[in-house]
Amino acid sequence: IDQDDIEDCLFVLFVKTDGDDSNDCKSWEKACKTIQSAVDRAGNSNYNGINYENYKVIWVKQGIYRSSNPDPVVPVINFKSGIEIYGGFCGNEKNLEERKIKECETVLDGDRDGNINTENDRVYHVVRAVGEEDSPIENIRFDGFVIKNGRAYGYYDDNHGGGMFNRYVSNSAIITNCIFIRNSADFFGGGMDNYYSSPTITNCTFEENNSFMGGGINNTLSSPTISNCTFVGNSAAYGGGIHNYYYSYPTITNCTLTQNSATYGAGMYNSDNSSPKIMNSIFFGDKKGNPPSSVSE
Repeated sequence: IDQDDIEDCLFVLFVKTDGDDSNDCKSWEKACKTIQSAVDRAGNSNYNGINYENYKVIWVKQGIYRSSNPDPVVPVINFKSGIEIYGGFCGNEKNLEERKIKECETVLDGDRDGNINTENDRVYHVVRAVGEEDSPIENIRFDGFVIKNGRAYGYYDDNHGGGMFNRYVSNSAIITNCIFIRNSADFFGGGMDNYYSSPTITNCTFEENNSFMGGGINNTLSSPTISNCTFVGNSAAYGGGIHNYYYSYPTITNCTLTQNSATYGAGMYNSDNSSPKIMNSIFFGDKKGNPPSSVSE
């Protein structure tokens, strides 16, 4: 059996920085260049005449991935239901267990031109998962990425969730083995904002993110399950590490919140009938203080 036959049996789409979006994306040799091109193909029975109906898993090779679209509304990844996206590949793997997340770091960078000093050349959300009340985003997995430099400075939803914005995402969604670092939002959720969303978040780090409410994560009408996560050095006016707002009831287990800062609730702030369930978690070294106005490299 040759390499192409093996990869066809896996029903995997492949992405690498030196790929080409005109390829069929069904092997490392014929990989896509952008993750969104693979997302658009996944599960599609007729994409430019090719059947991708069974292809719902995406493997992404190490490297830095940015949005090339001049519109800051366009994220690096715009999720749809039923797909799994994995980072941390070196580019020669034949099965998922072979990937090396730390050694082969896969970065999603919200800084479109690679110059962090160009403040307004950053996407509003590095990753976006937005469904509707009657058709939520469901059965997704986001696994093995570094998400950085998102800056949600627009209006309405576009000032929420600089790293990842989730709206109407079901509890079947899994976000794991990710690092959210140096993302910001003018209002809710520098690292991540959950609105009517309750994903399972495991083995993730939220570091040096900031916003007005929820520097690391903000939850609004949301009850995510958060376990084995670290929140460090995040800042906000309300809830430096985590802010739970308006009937949010997250479950937080085996987490560490440290060195976060806020005017109110450096580690965590709960408001408007929100009540998290916290188990086996540590809060230490968090401090009251004014959050910075922006995030810098």
